[in-house]
Amino acid sequence: MNREGIIKYLPSRWSTWLLSVFVLIAVFGNVLVTEKELFIGPVVSYSANTLDHKNANYVSPFDDQVLGQGQSRHWLGTDSIGRDTLAGLINGAWIAFWVGVLTLMLSLVIGLPIGLITGFYGNSFKVGLVDLILNLFLGLVLFYYLIYYGKSWIHWFGLVLTFGFVKLGIIEFFNKFLPARKTWTFPIDDVFTKVVEVFRSIPVLVILILLLGLFSHSGVFRISVLLGIFYWITIARYVRAEVLALKESDLIDAQRSLGTSDFRILWKHCLPKALPPVLVSMIFLFGSTILMEATLSFFGLGLPLDQVSWGTMLNESRKYLGAWWLGLFPGLSLFGVLAALANEAYYWSYKLNPQLKD
Repeated sequence: MNREGIIKYLPSRWSTWLLSVFVLIAVFGNVLVTEKELFIGPVVSYSANTLDHKNANYVSPFDDQVLGQGQSRHWLGTDSIGRDTLAGLINGAWIAFWVGVLTLMLSLVIGLPIGLITGFYGNSFKVGLVDLILNLFLGLVLFYYLIYYGKSWIHWFGLVLTFGFVKLGIIEFFNKFLPARKTWTFPIDDVFTKVVEVFRSIPVLVILILLLGLFSHSGVFRISVLLGIFYWITIARYVRAEVLALKESDLIDAQRSLGTSDFRILWKHCLPKALPPVLVSMIFLFGSTILMEATLSFFGLGLPLDQVSWGTMLNESRKYLGAWWLGLFPGLSLFGVLAALANEAYYWSYKLNPQLKD
């Protein structure tokens, strides 16, 4: 059977169920992992950072365990300092999920408008020189504050909202006192092509290691910002390619002849046509983000030592090769999620691409 036939009959039910379980564990798993007695009893009576000194030094799931009153077994064993492996897996799913979601959100916020504008205008994008300098300056300042002060989504939202109001105020000031600003034809497509070449020529992992080494503390939000800065280029490339193929069509010519504004054409006609390939790339990007976070944590450069993730558990397993459970269960979790995401991406690429149906 050829590749098209394999994709056509590729089952997606198992990957859908597996990803559903992953999302449920990531969102609600930490609610069921507690050291306090609930009225129904906790599913796991240990949190990810609970130190059980009586069962430290790599206790396997099949070893005899010293349990106090109200304590349950460590069903998947412990690490060197007595942290529960099952609780660590649940906490790792939460970290992987939110790193992937936040990175995708940032990649879409940056990549979608750049891809639409680049594909639609090409090298004939007209922009005010003052507006361009203002956008670059505010973008760099916002990036600095997001990296150093954006420790949670509330900080993110507040910073973006503040800079948005500042930008609107400055633009209104210029429109009132400097309405006839000089415009400049900016070759945005050539600049975007050069940026793509630069991003594809540099090793992302090495750059991330160098950037994370500058910070004394790297949390989920800081890692997501850095990953989003490098991964937005994938979203923008797909959107640009779709808009380039669409802007020469009779539909866009008809809309222009009717006097439809460029913003309405981009929003109502170009964006819906560009979303199907973006959806497939988002699924692949989500898996790449999870793998990159696990890689950074495996090298000890991702999350801090007090946060347990799949990458930190794999890093712990290489310190003592006899602790097979610390490598097996996080490795299976990582492999299962990535395989399910790849399967879903191929399935939806077949569903959304009419050429594969022929």
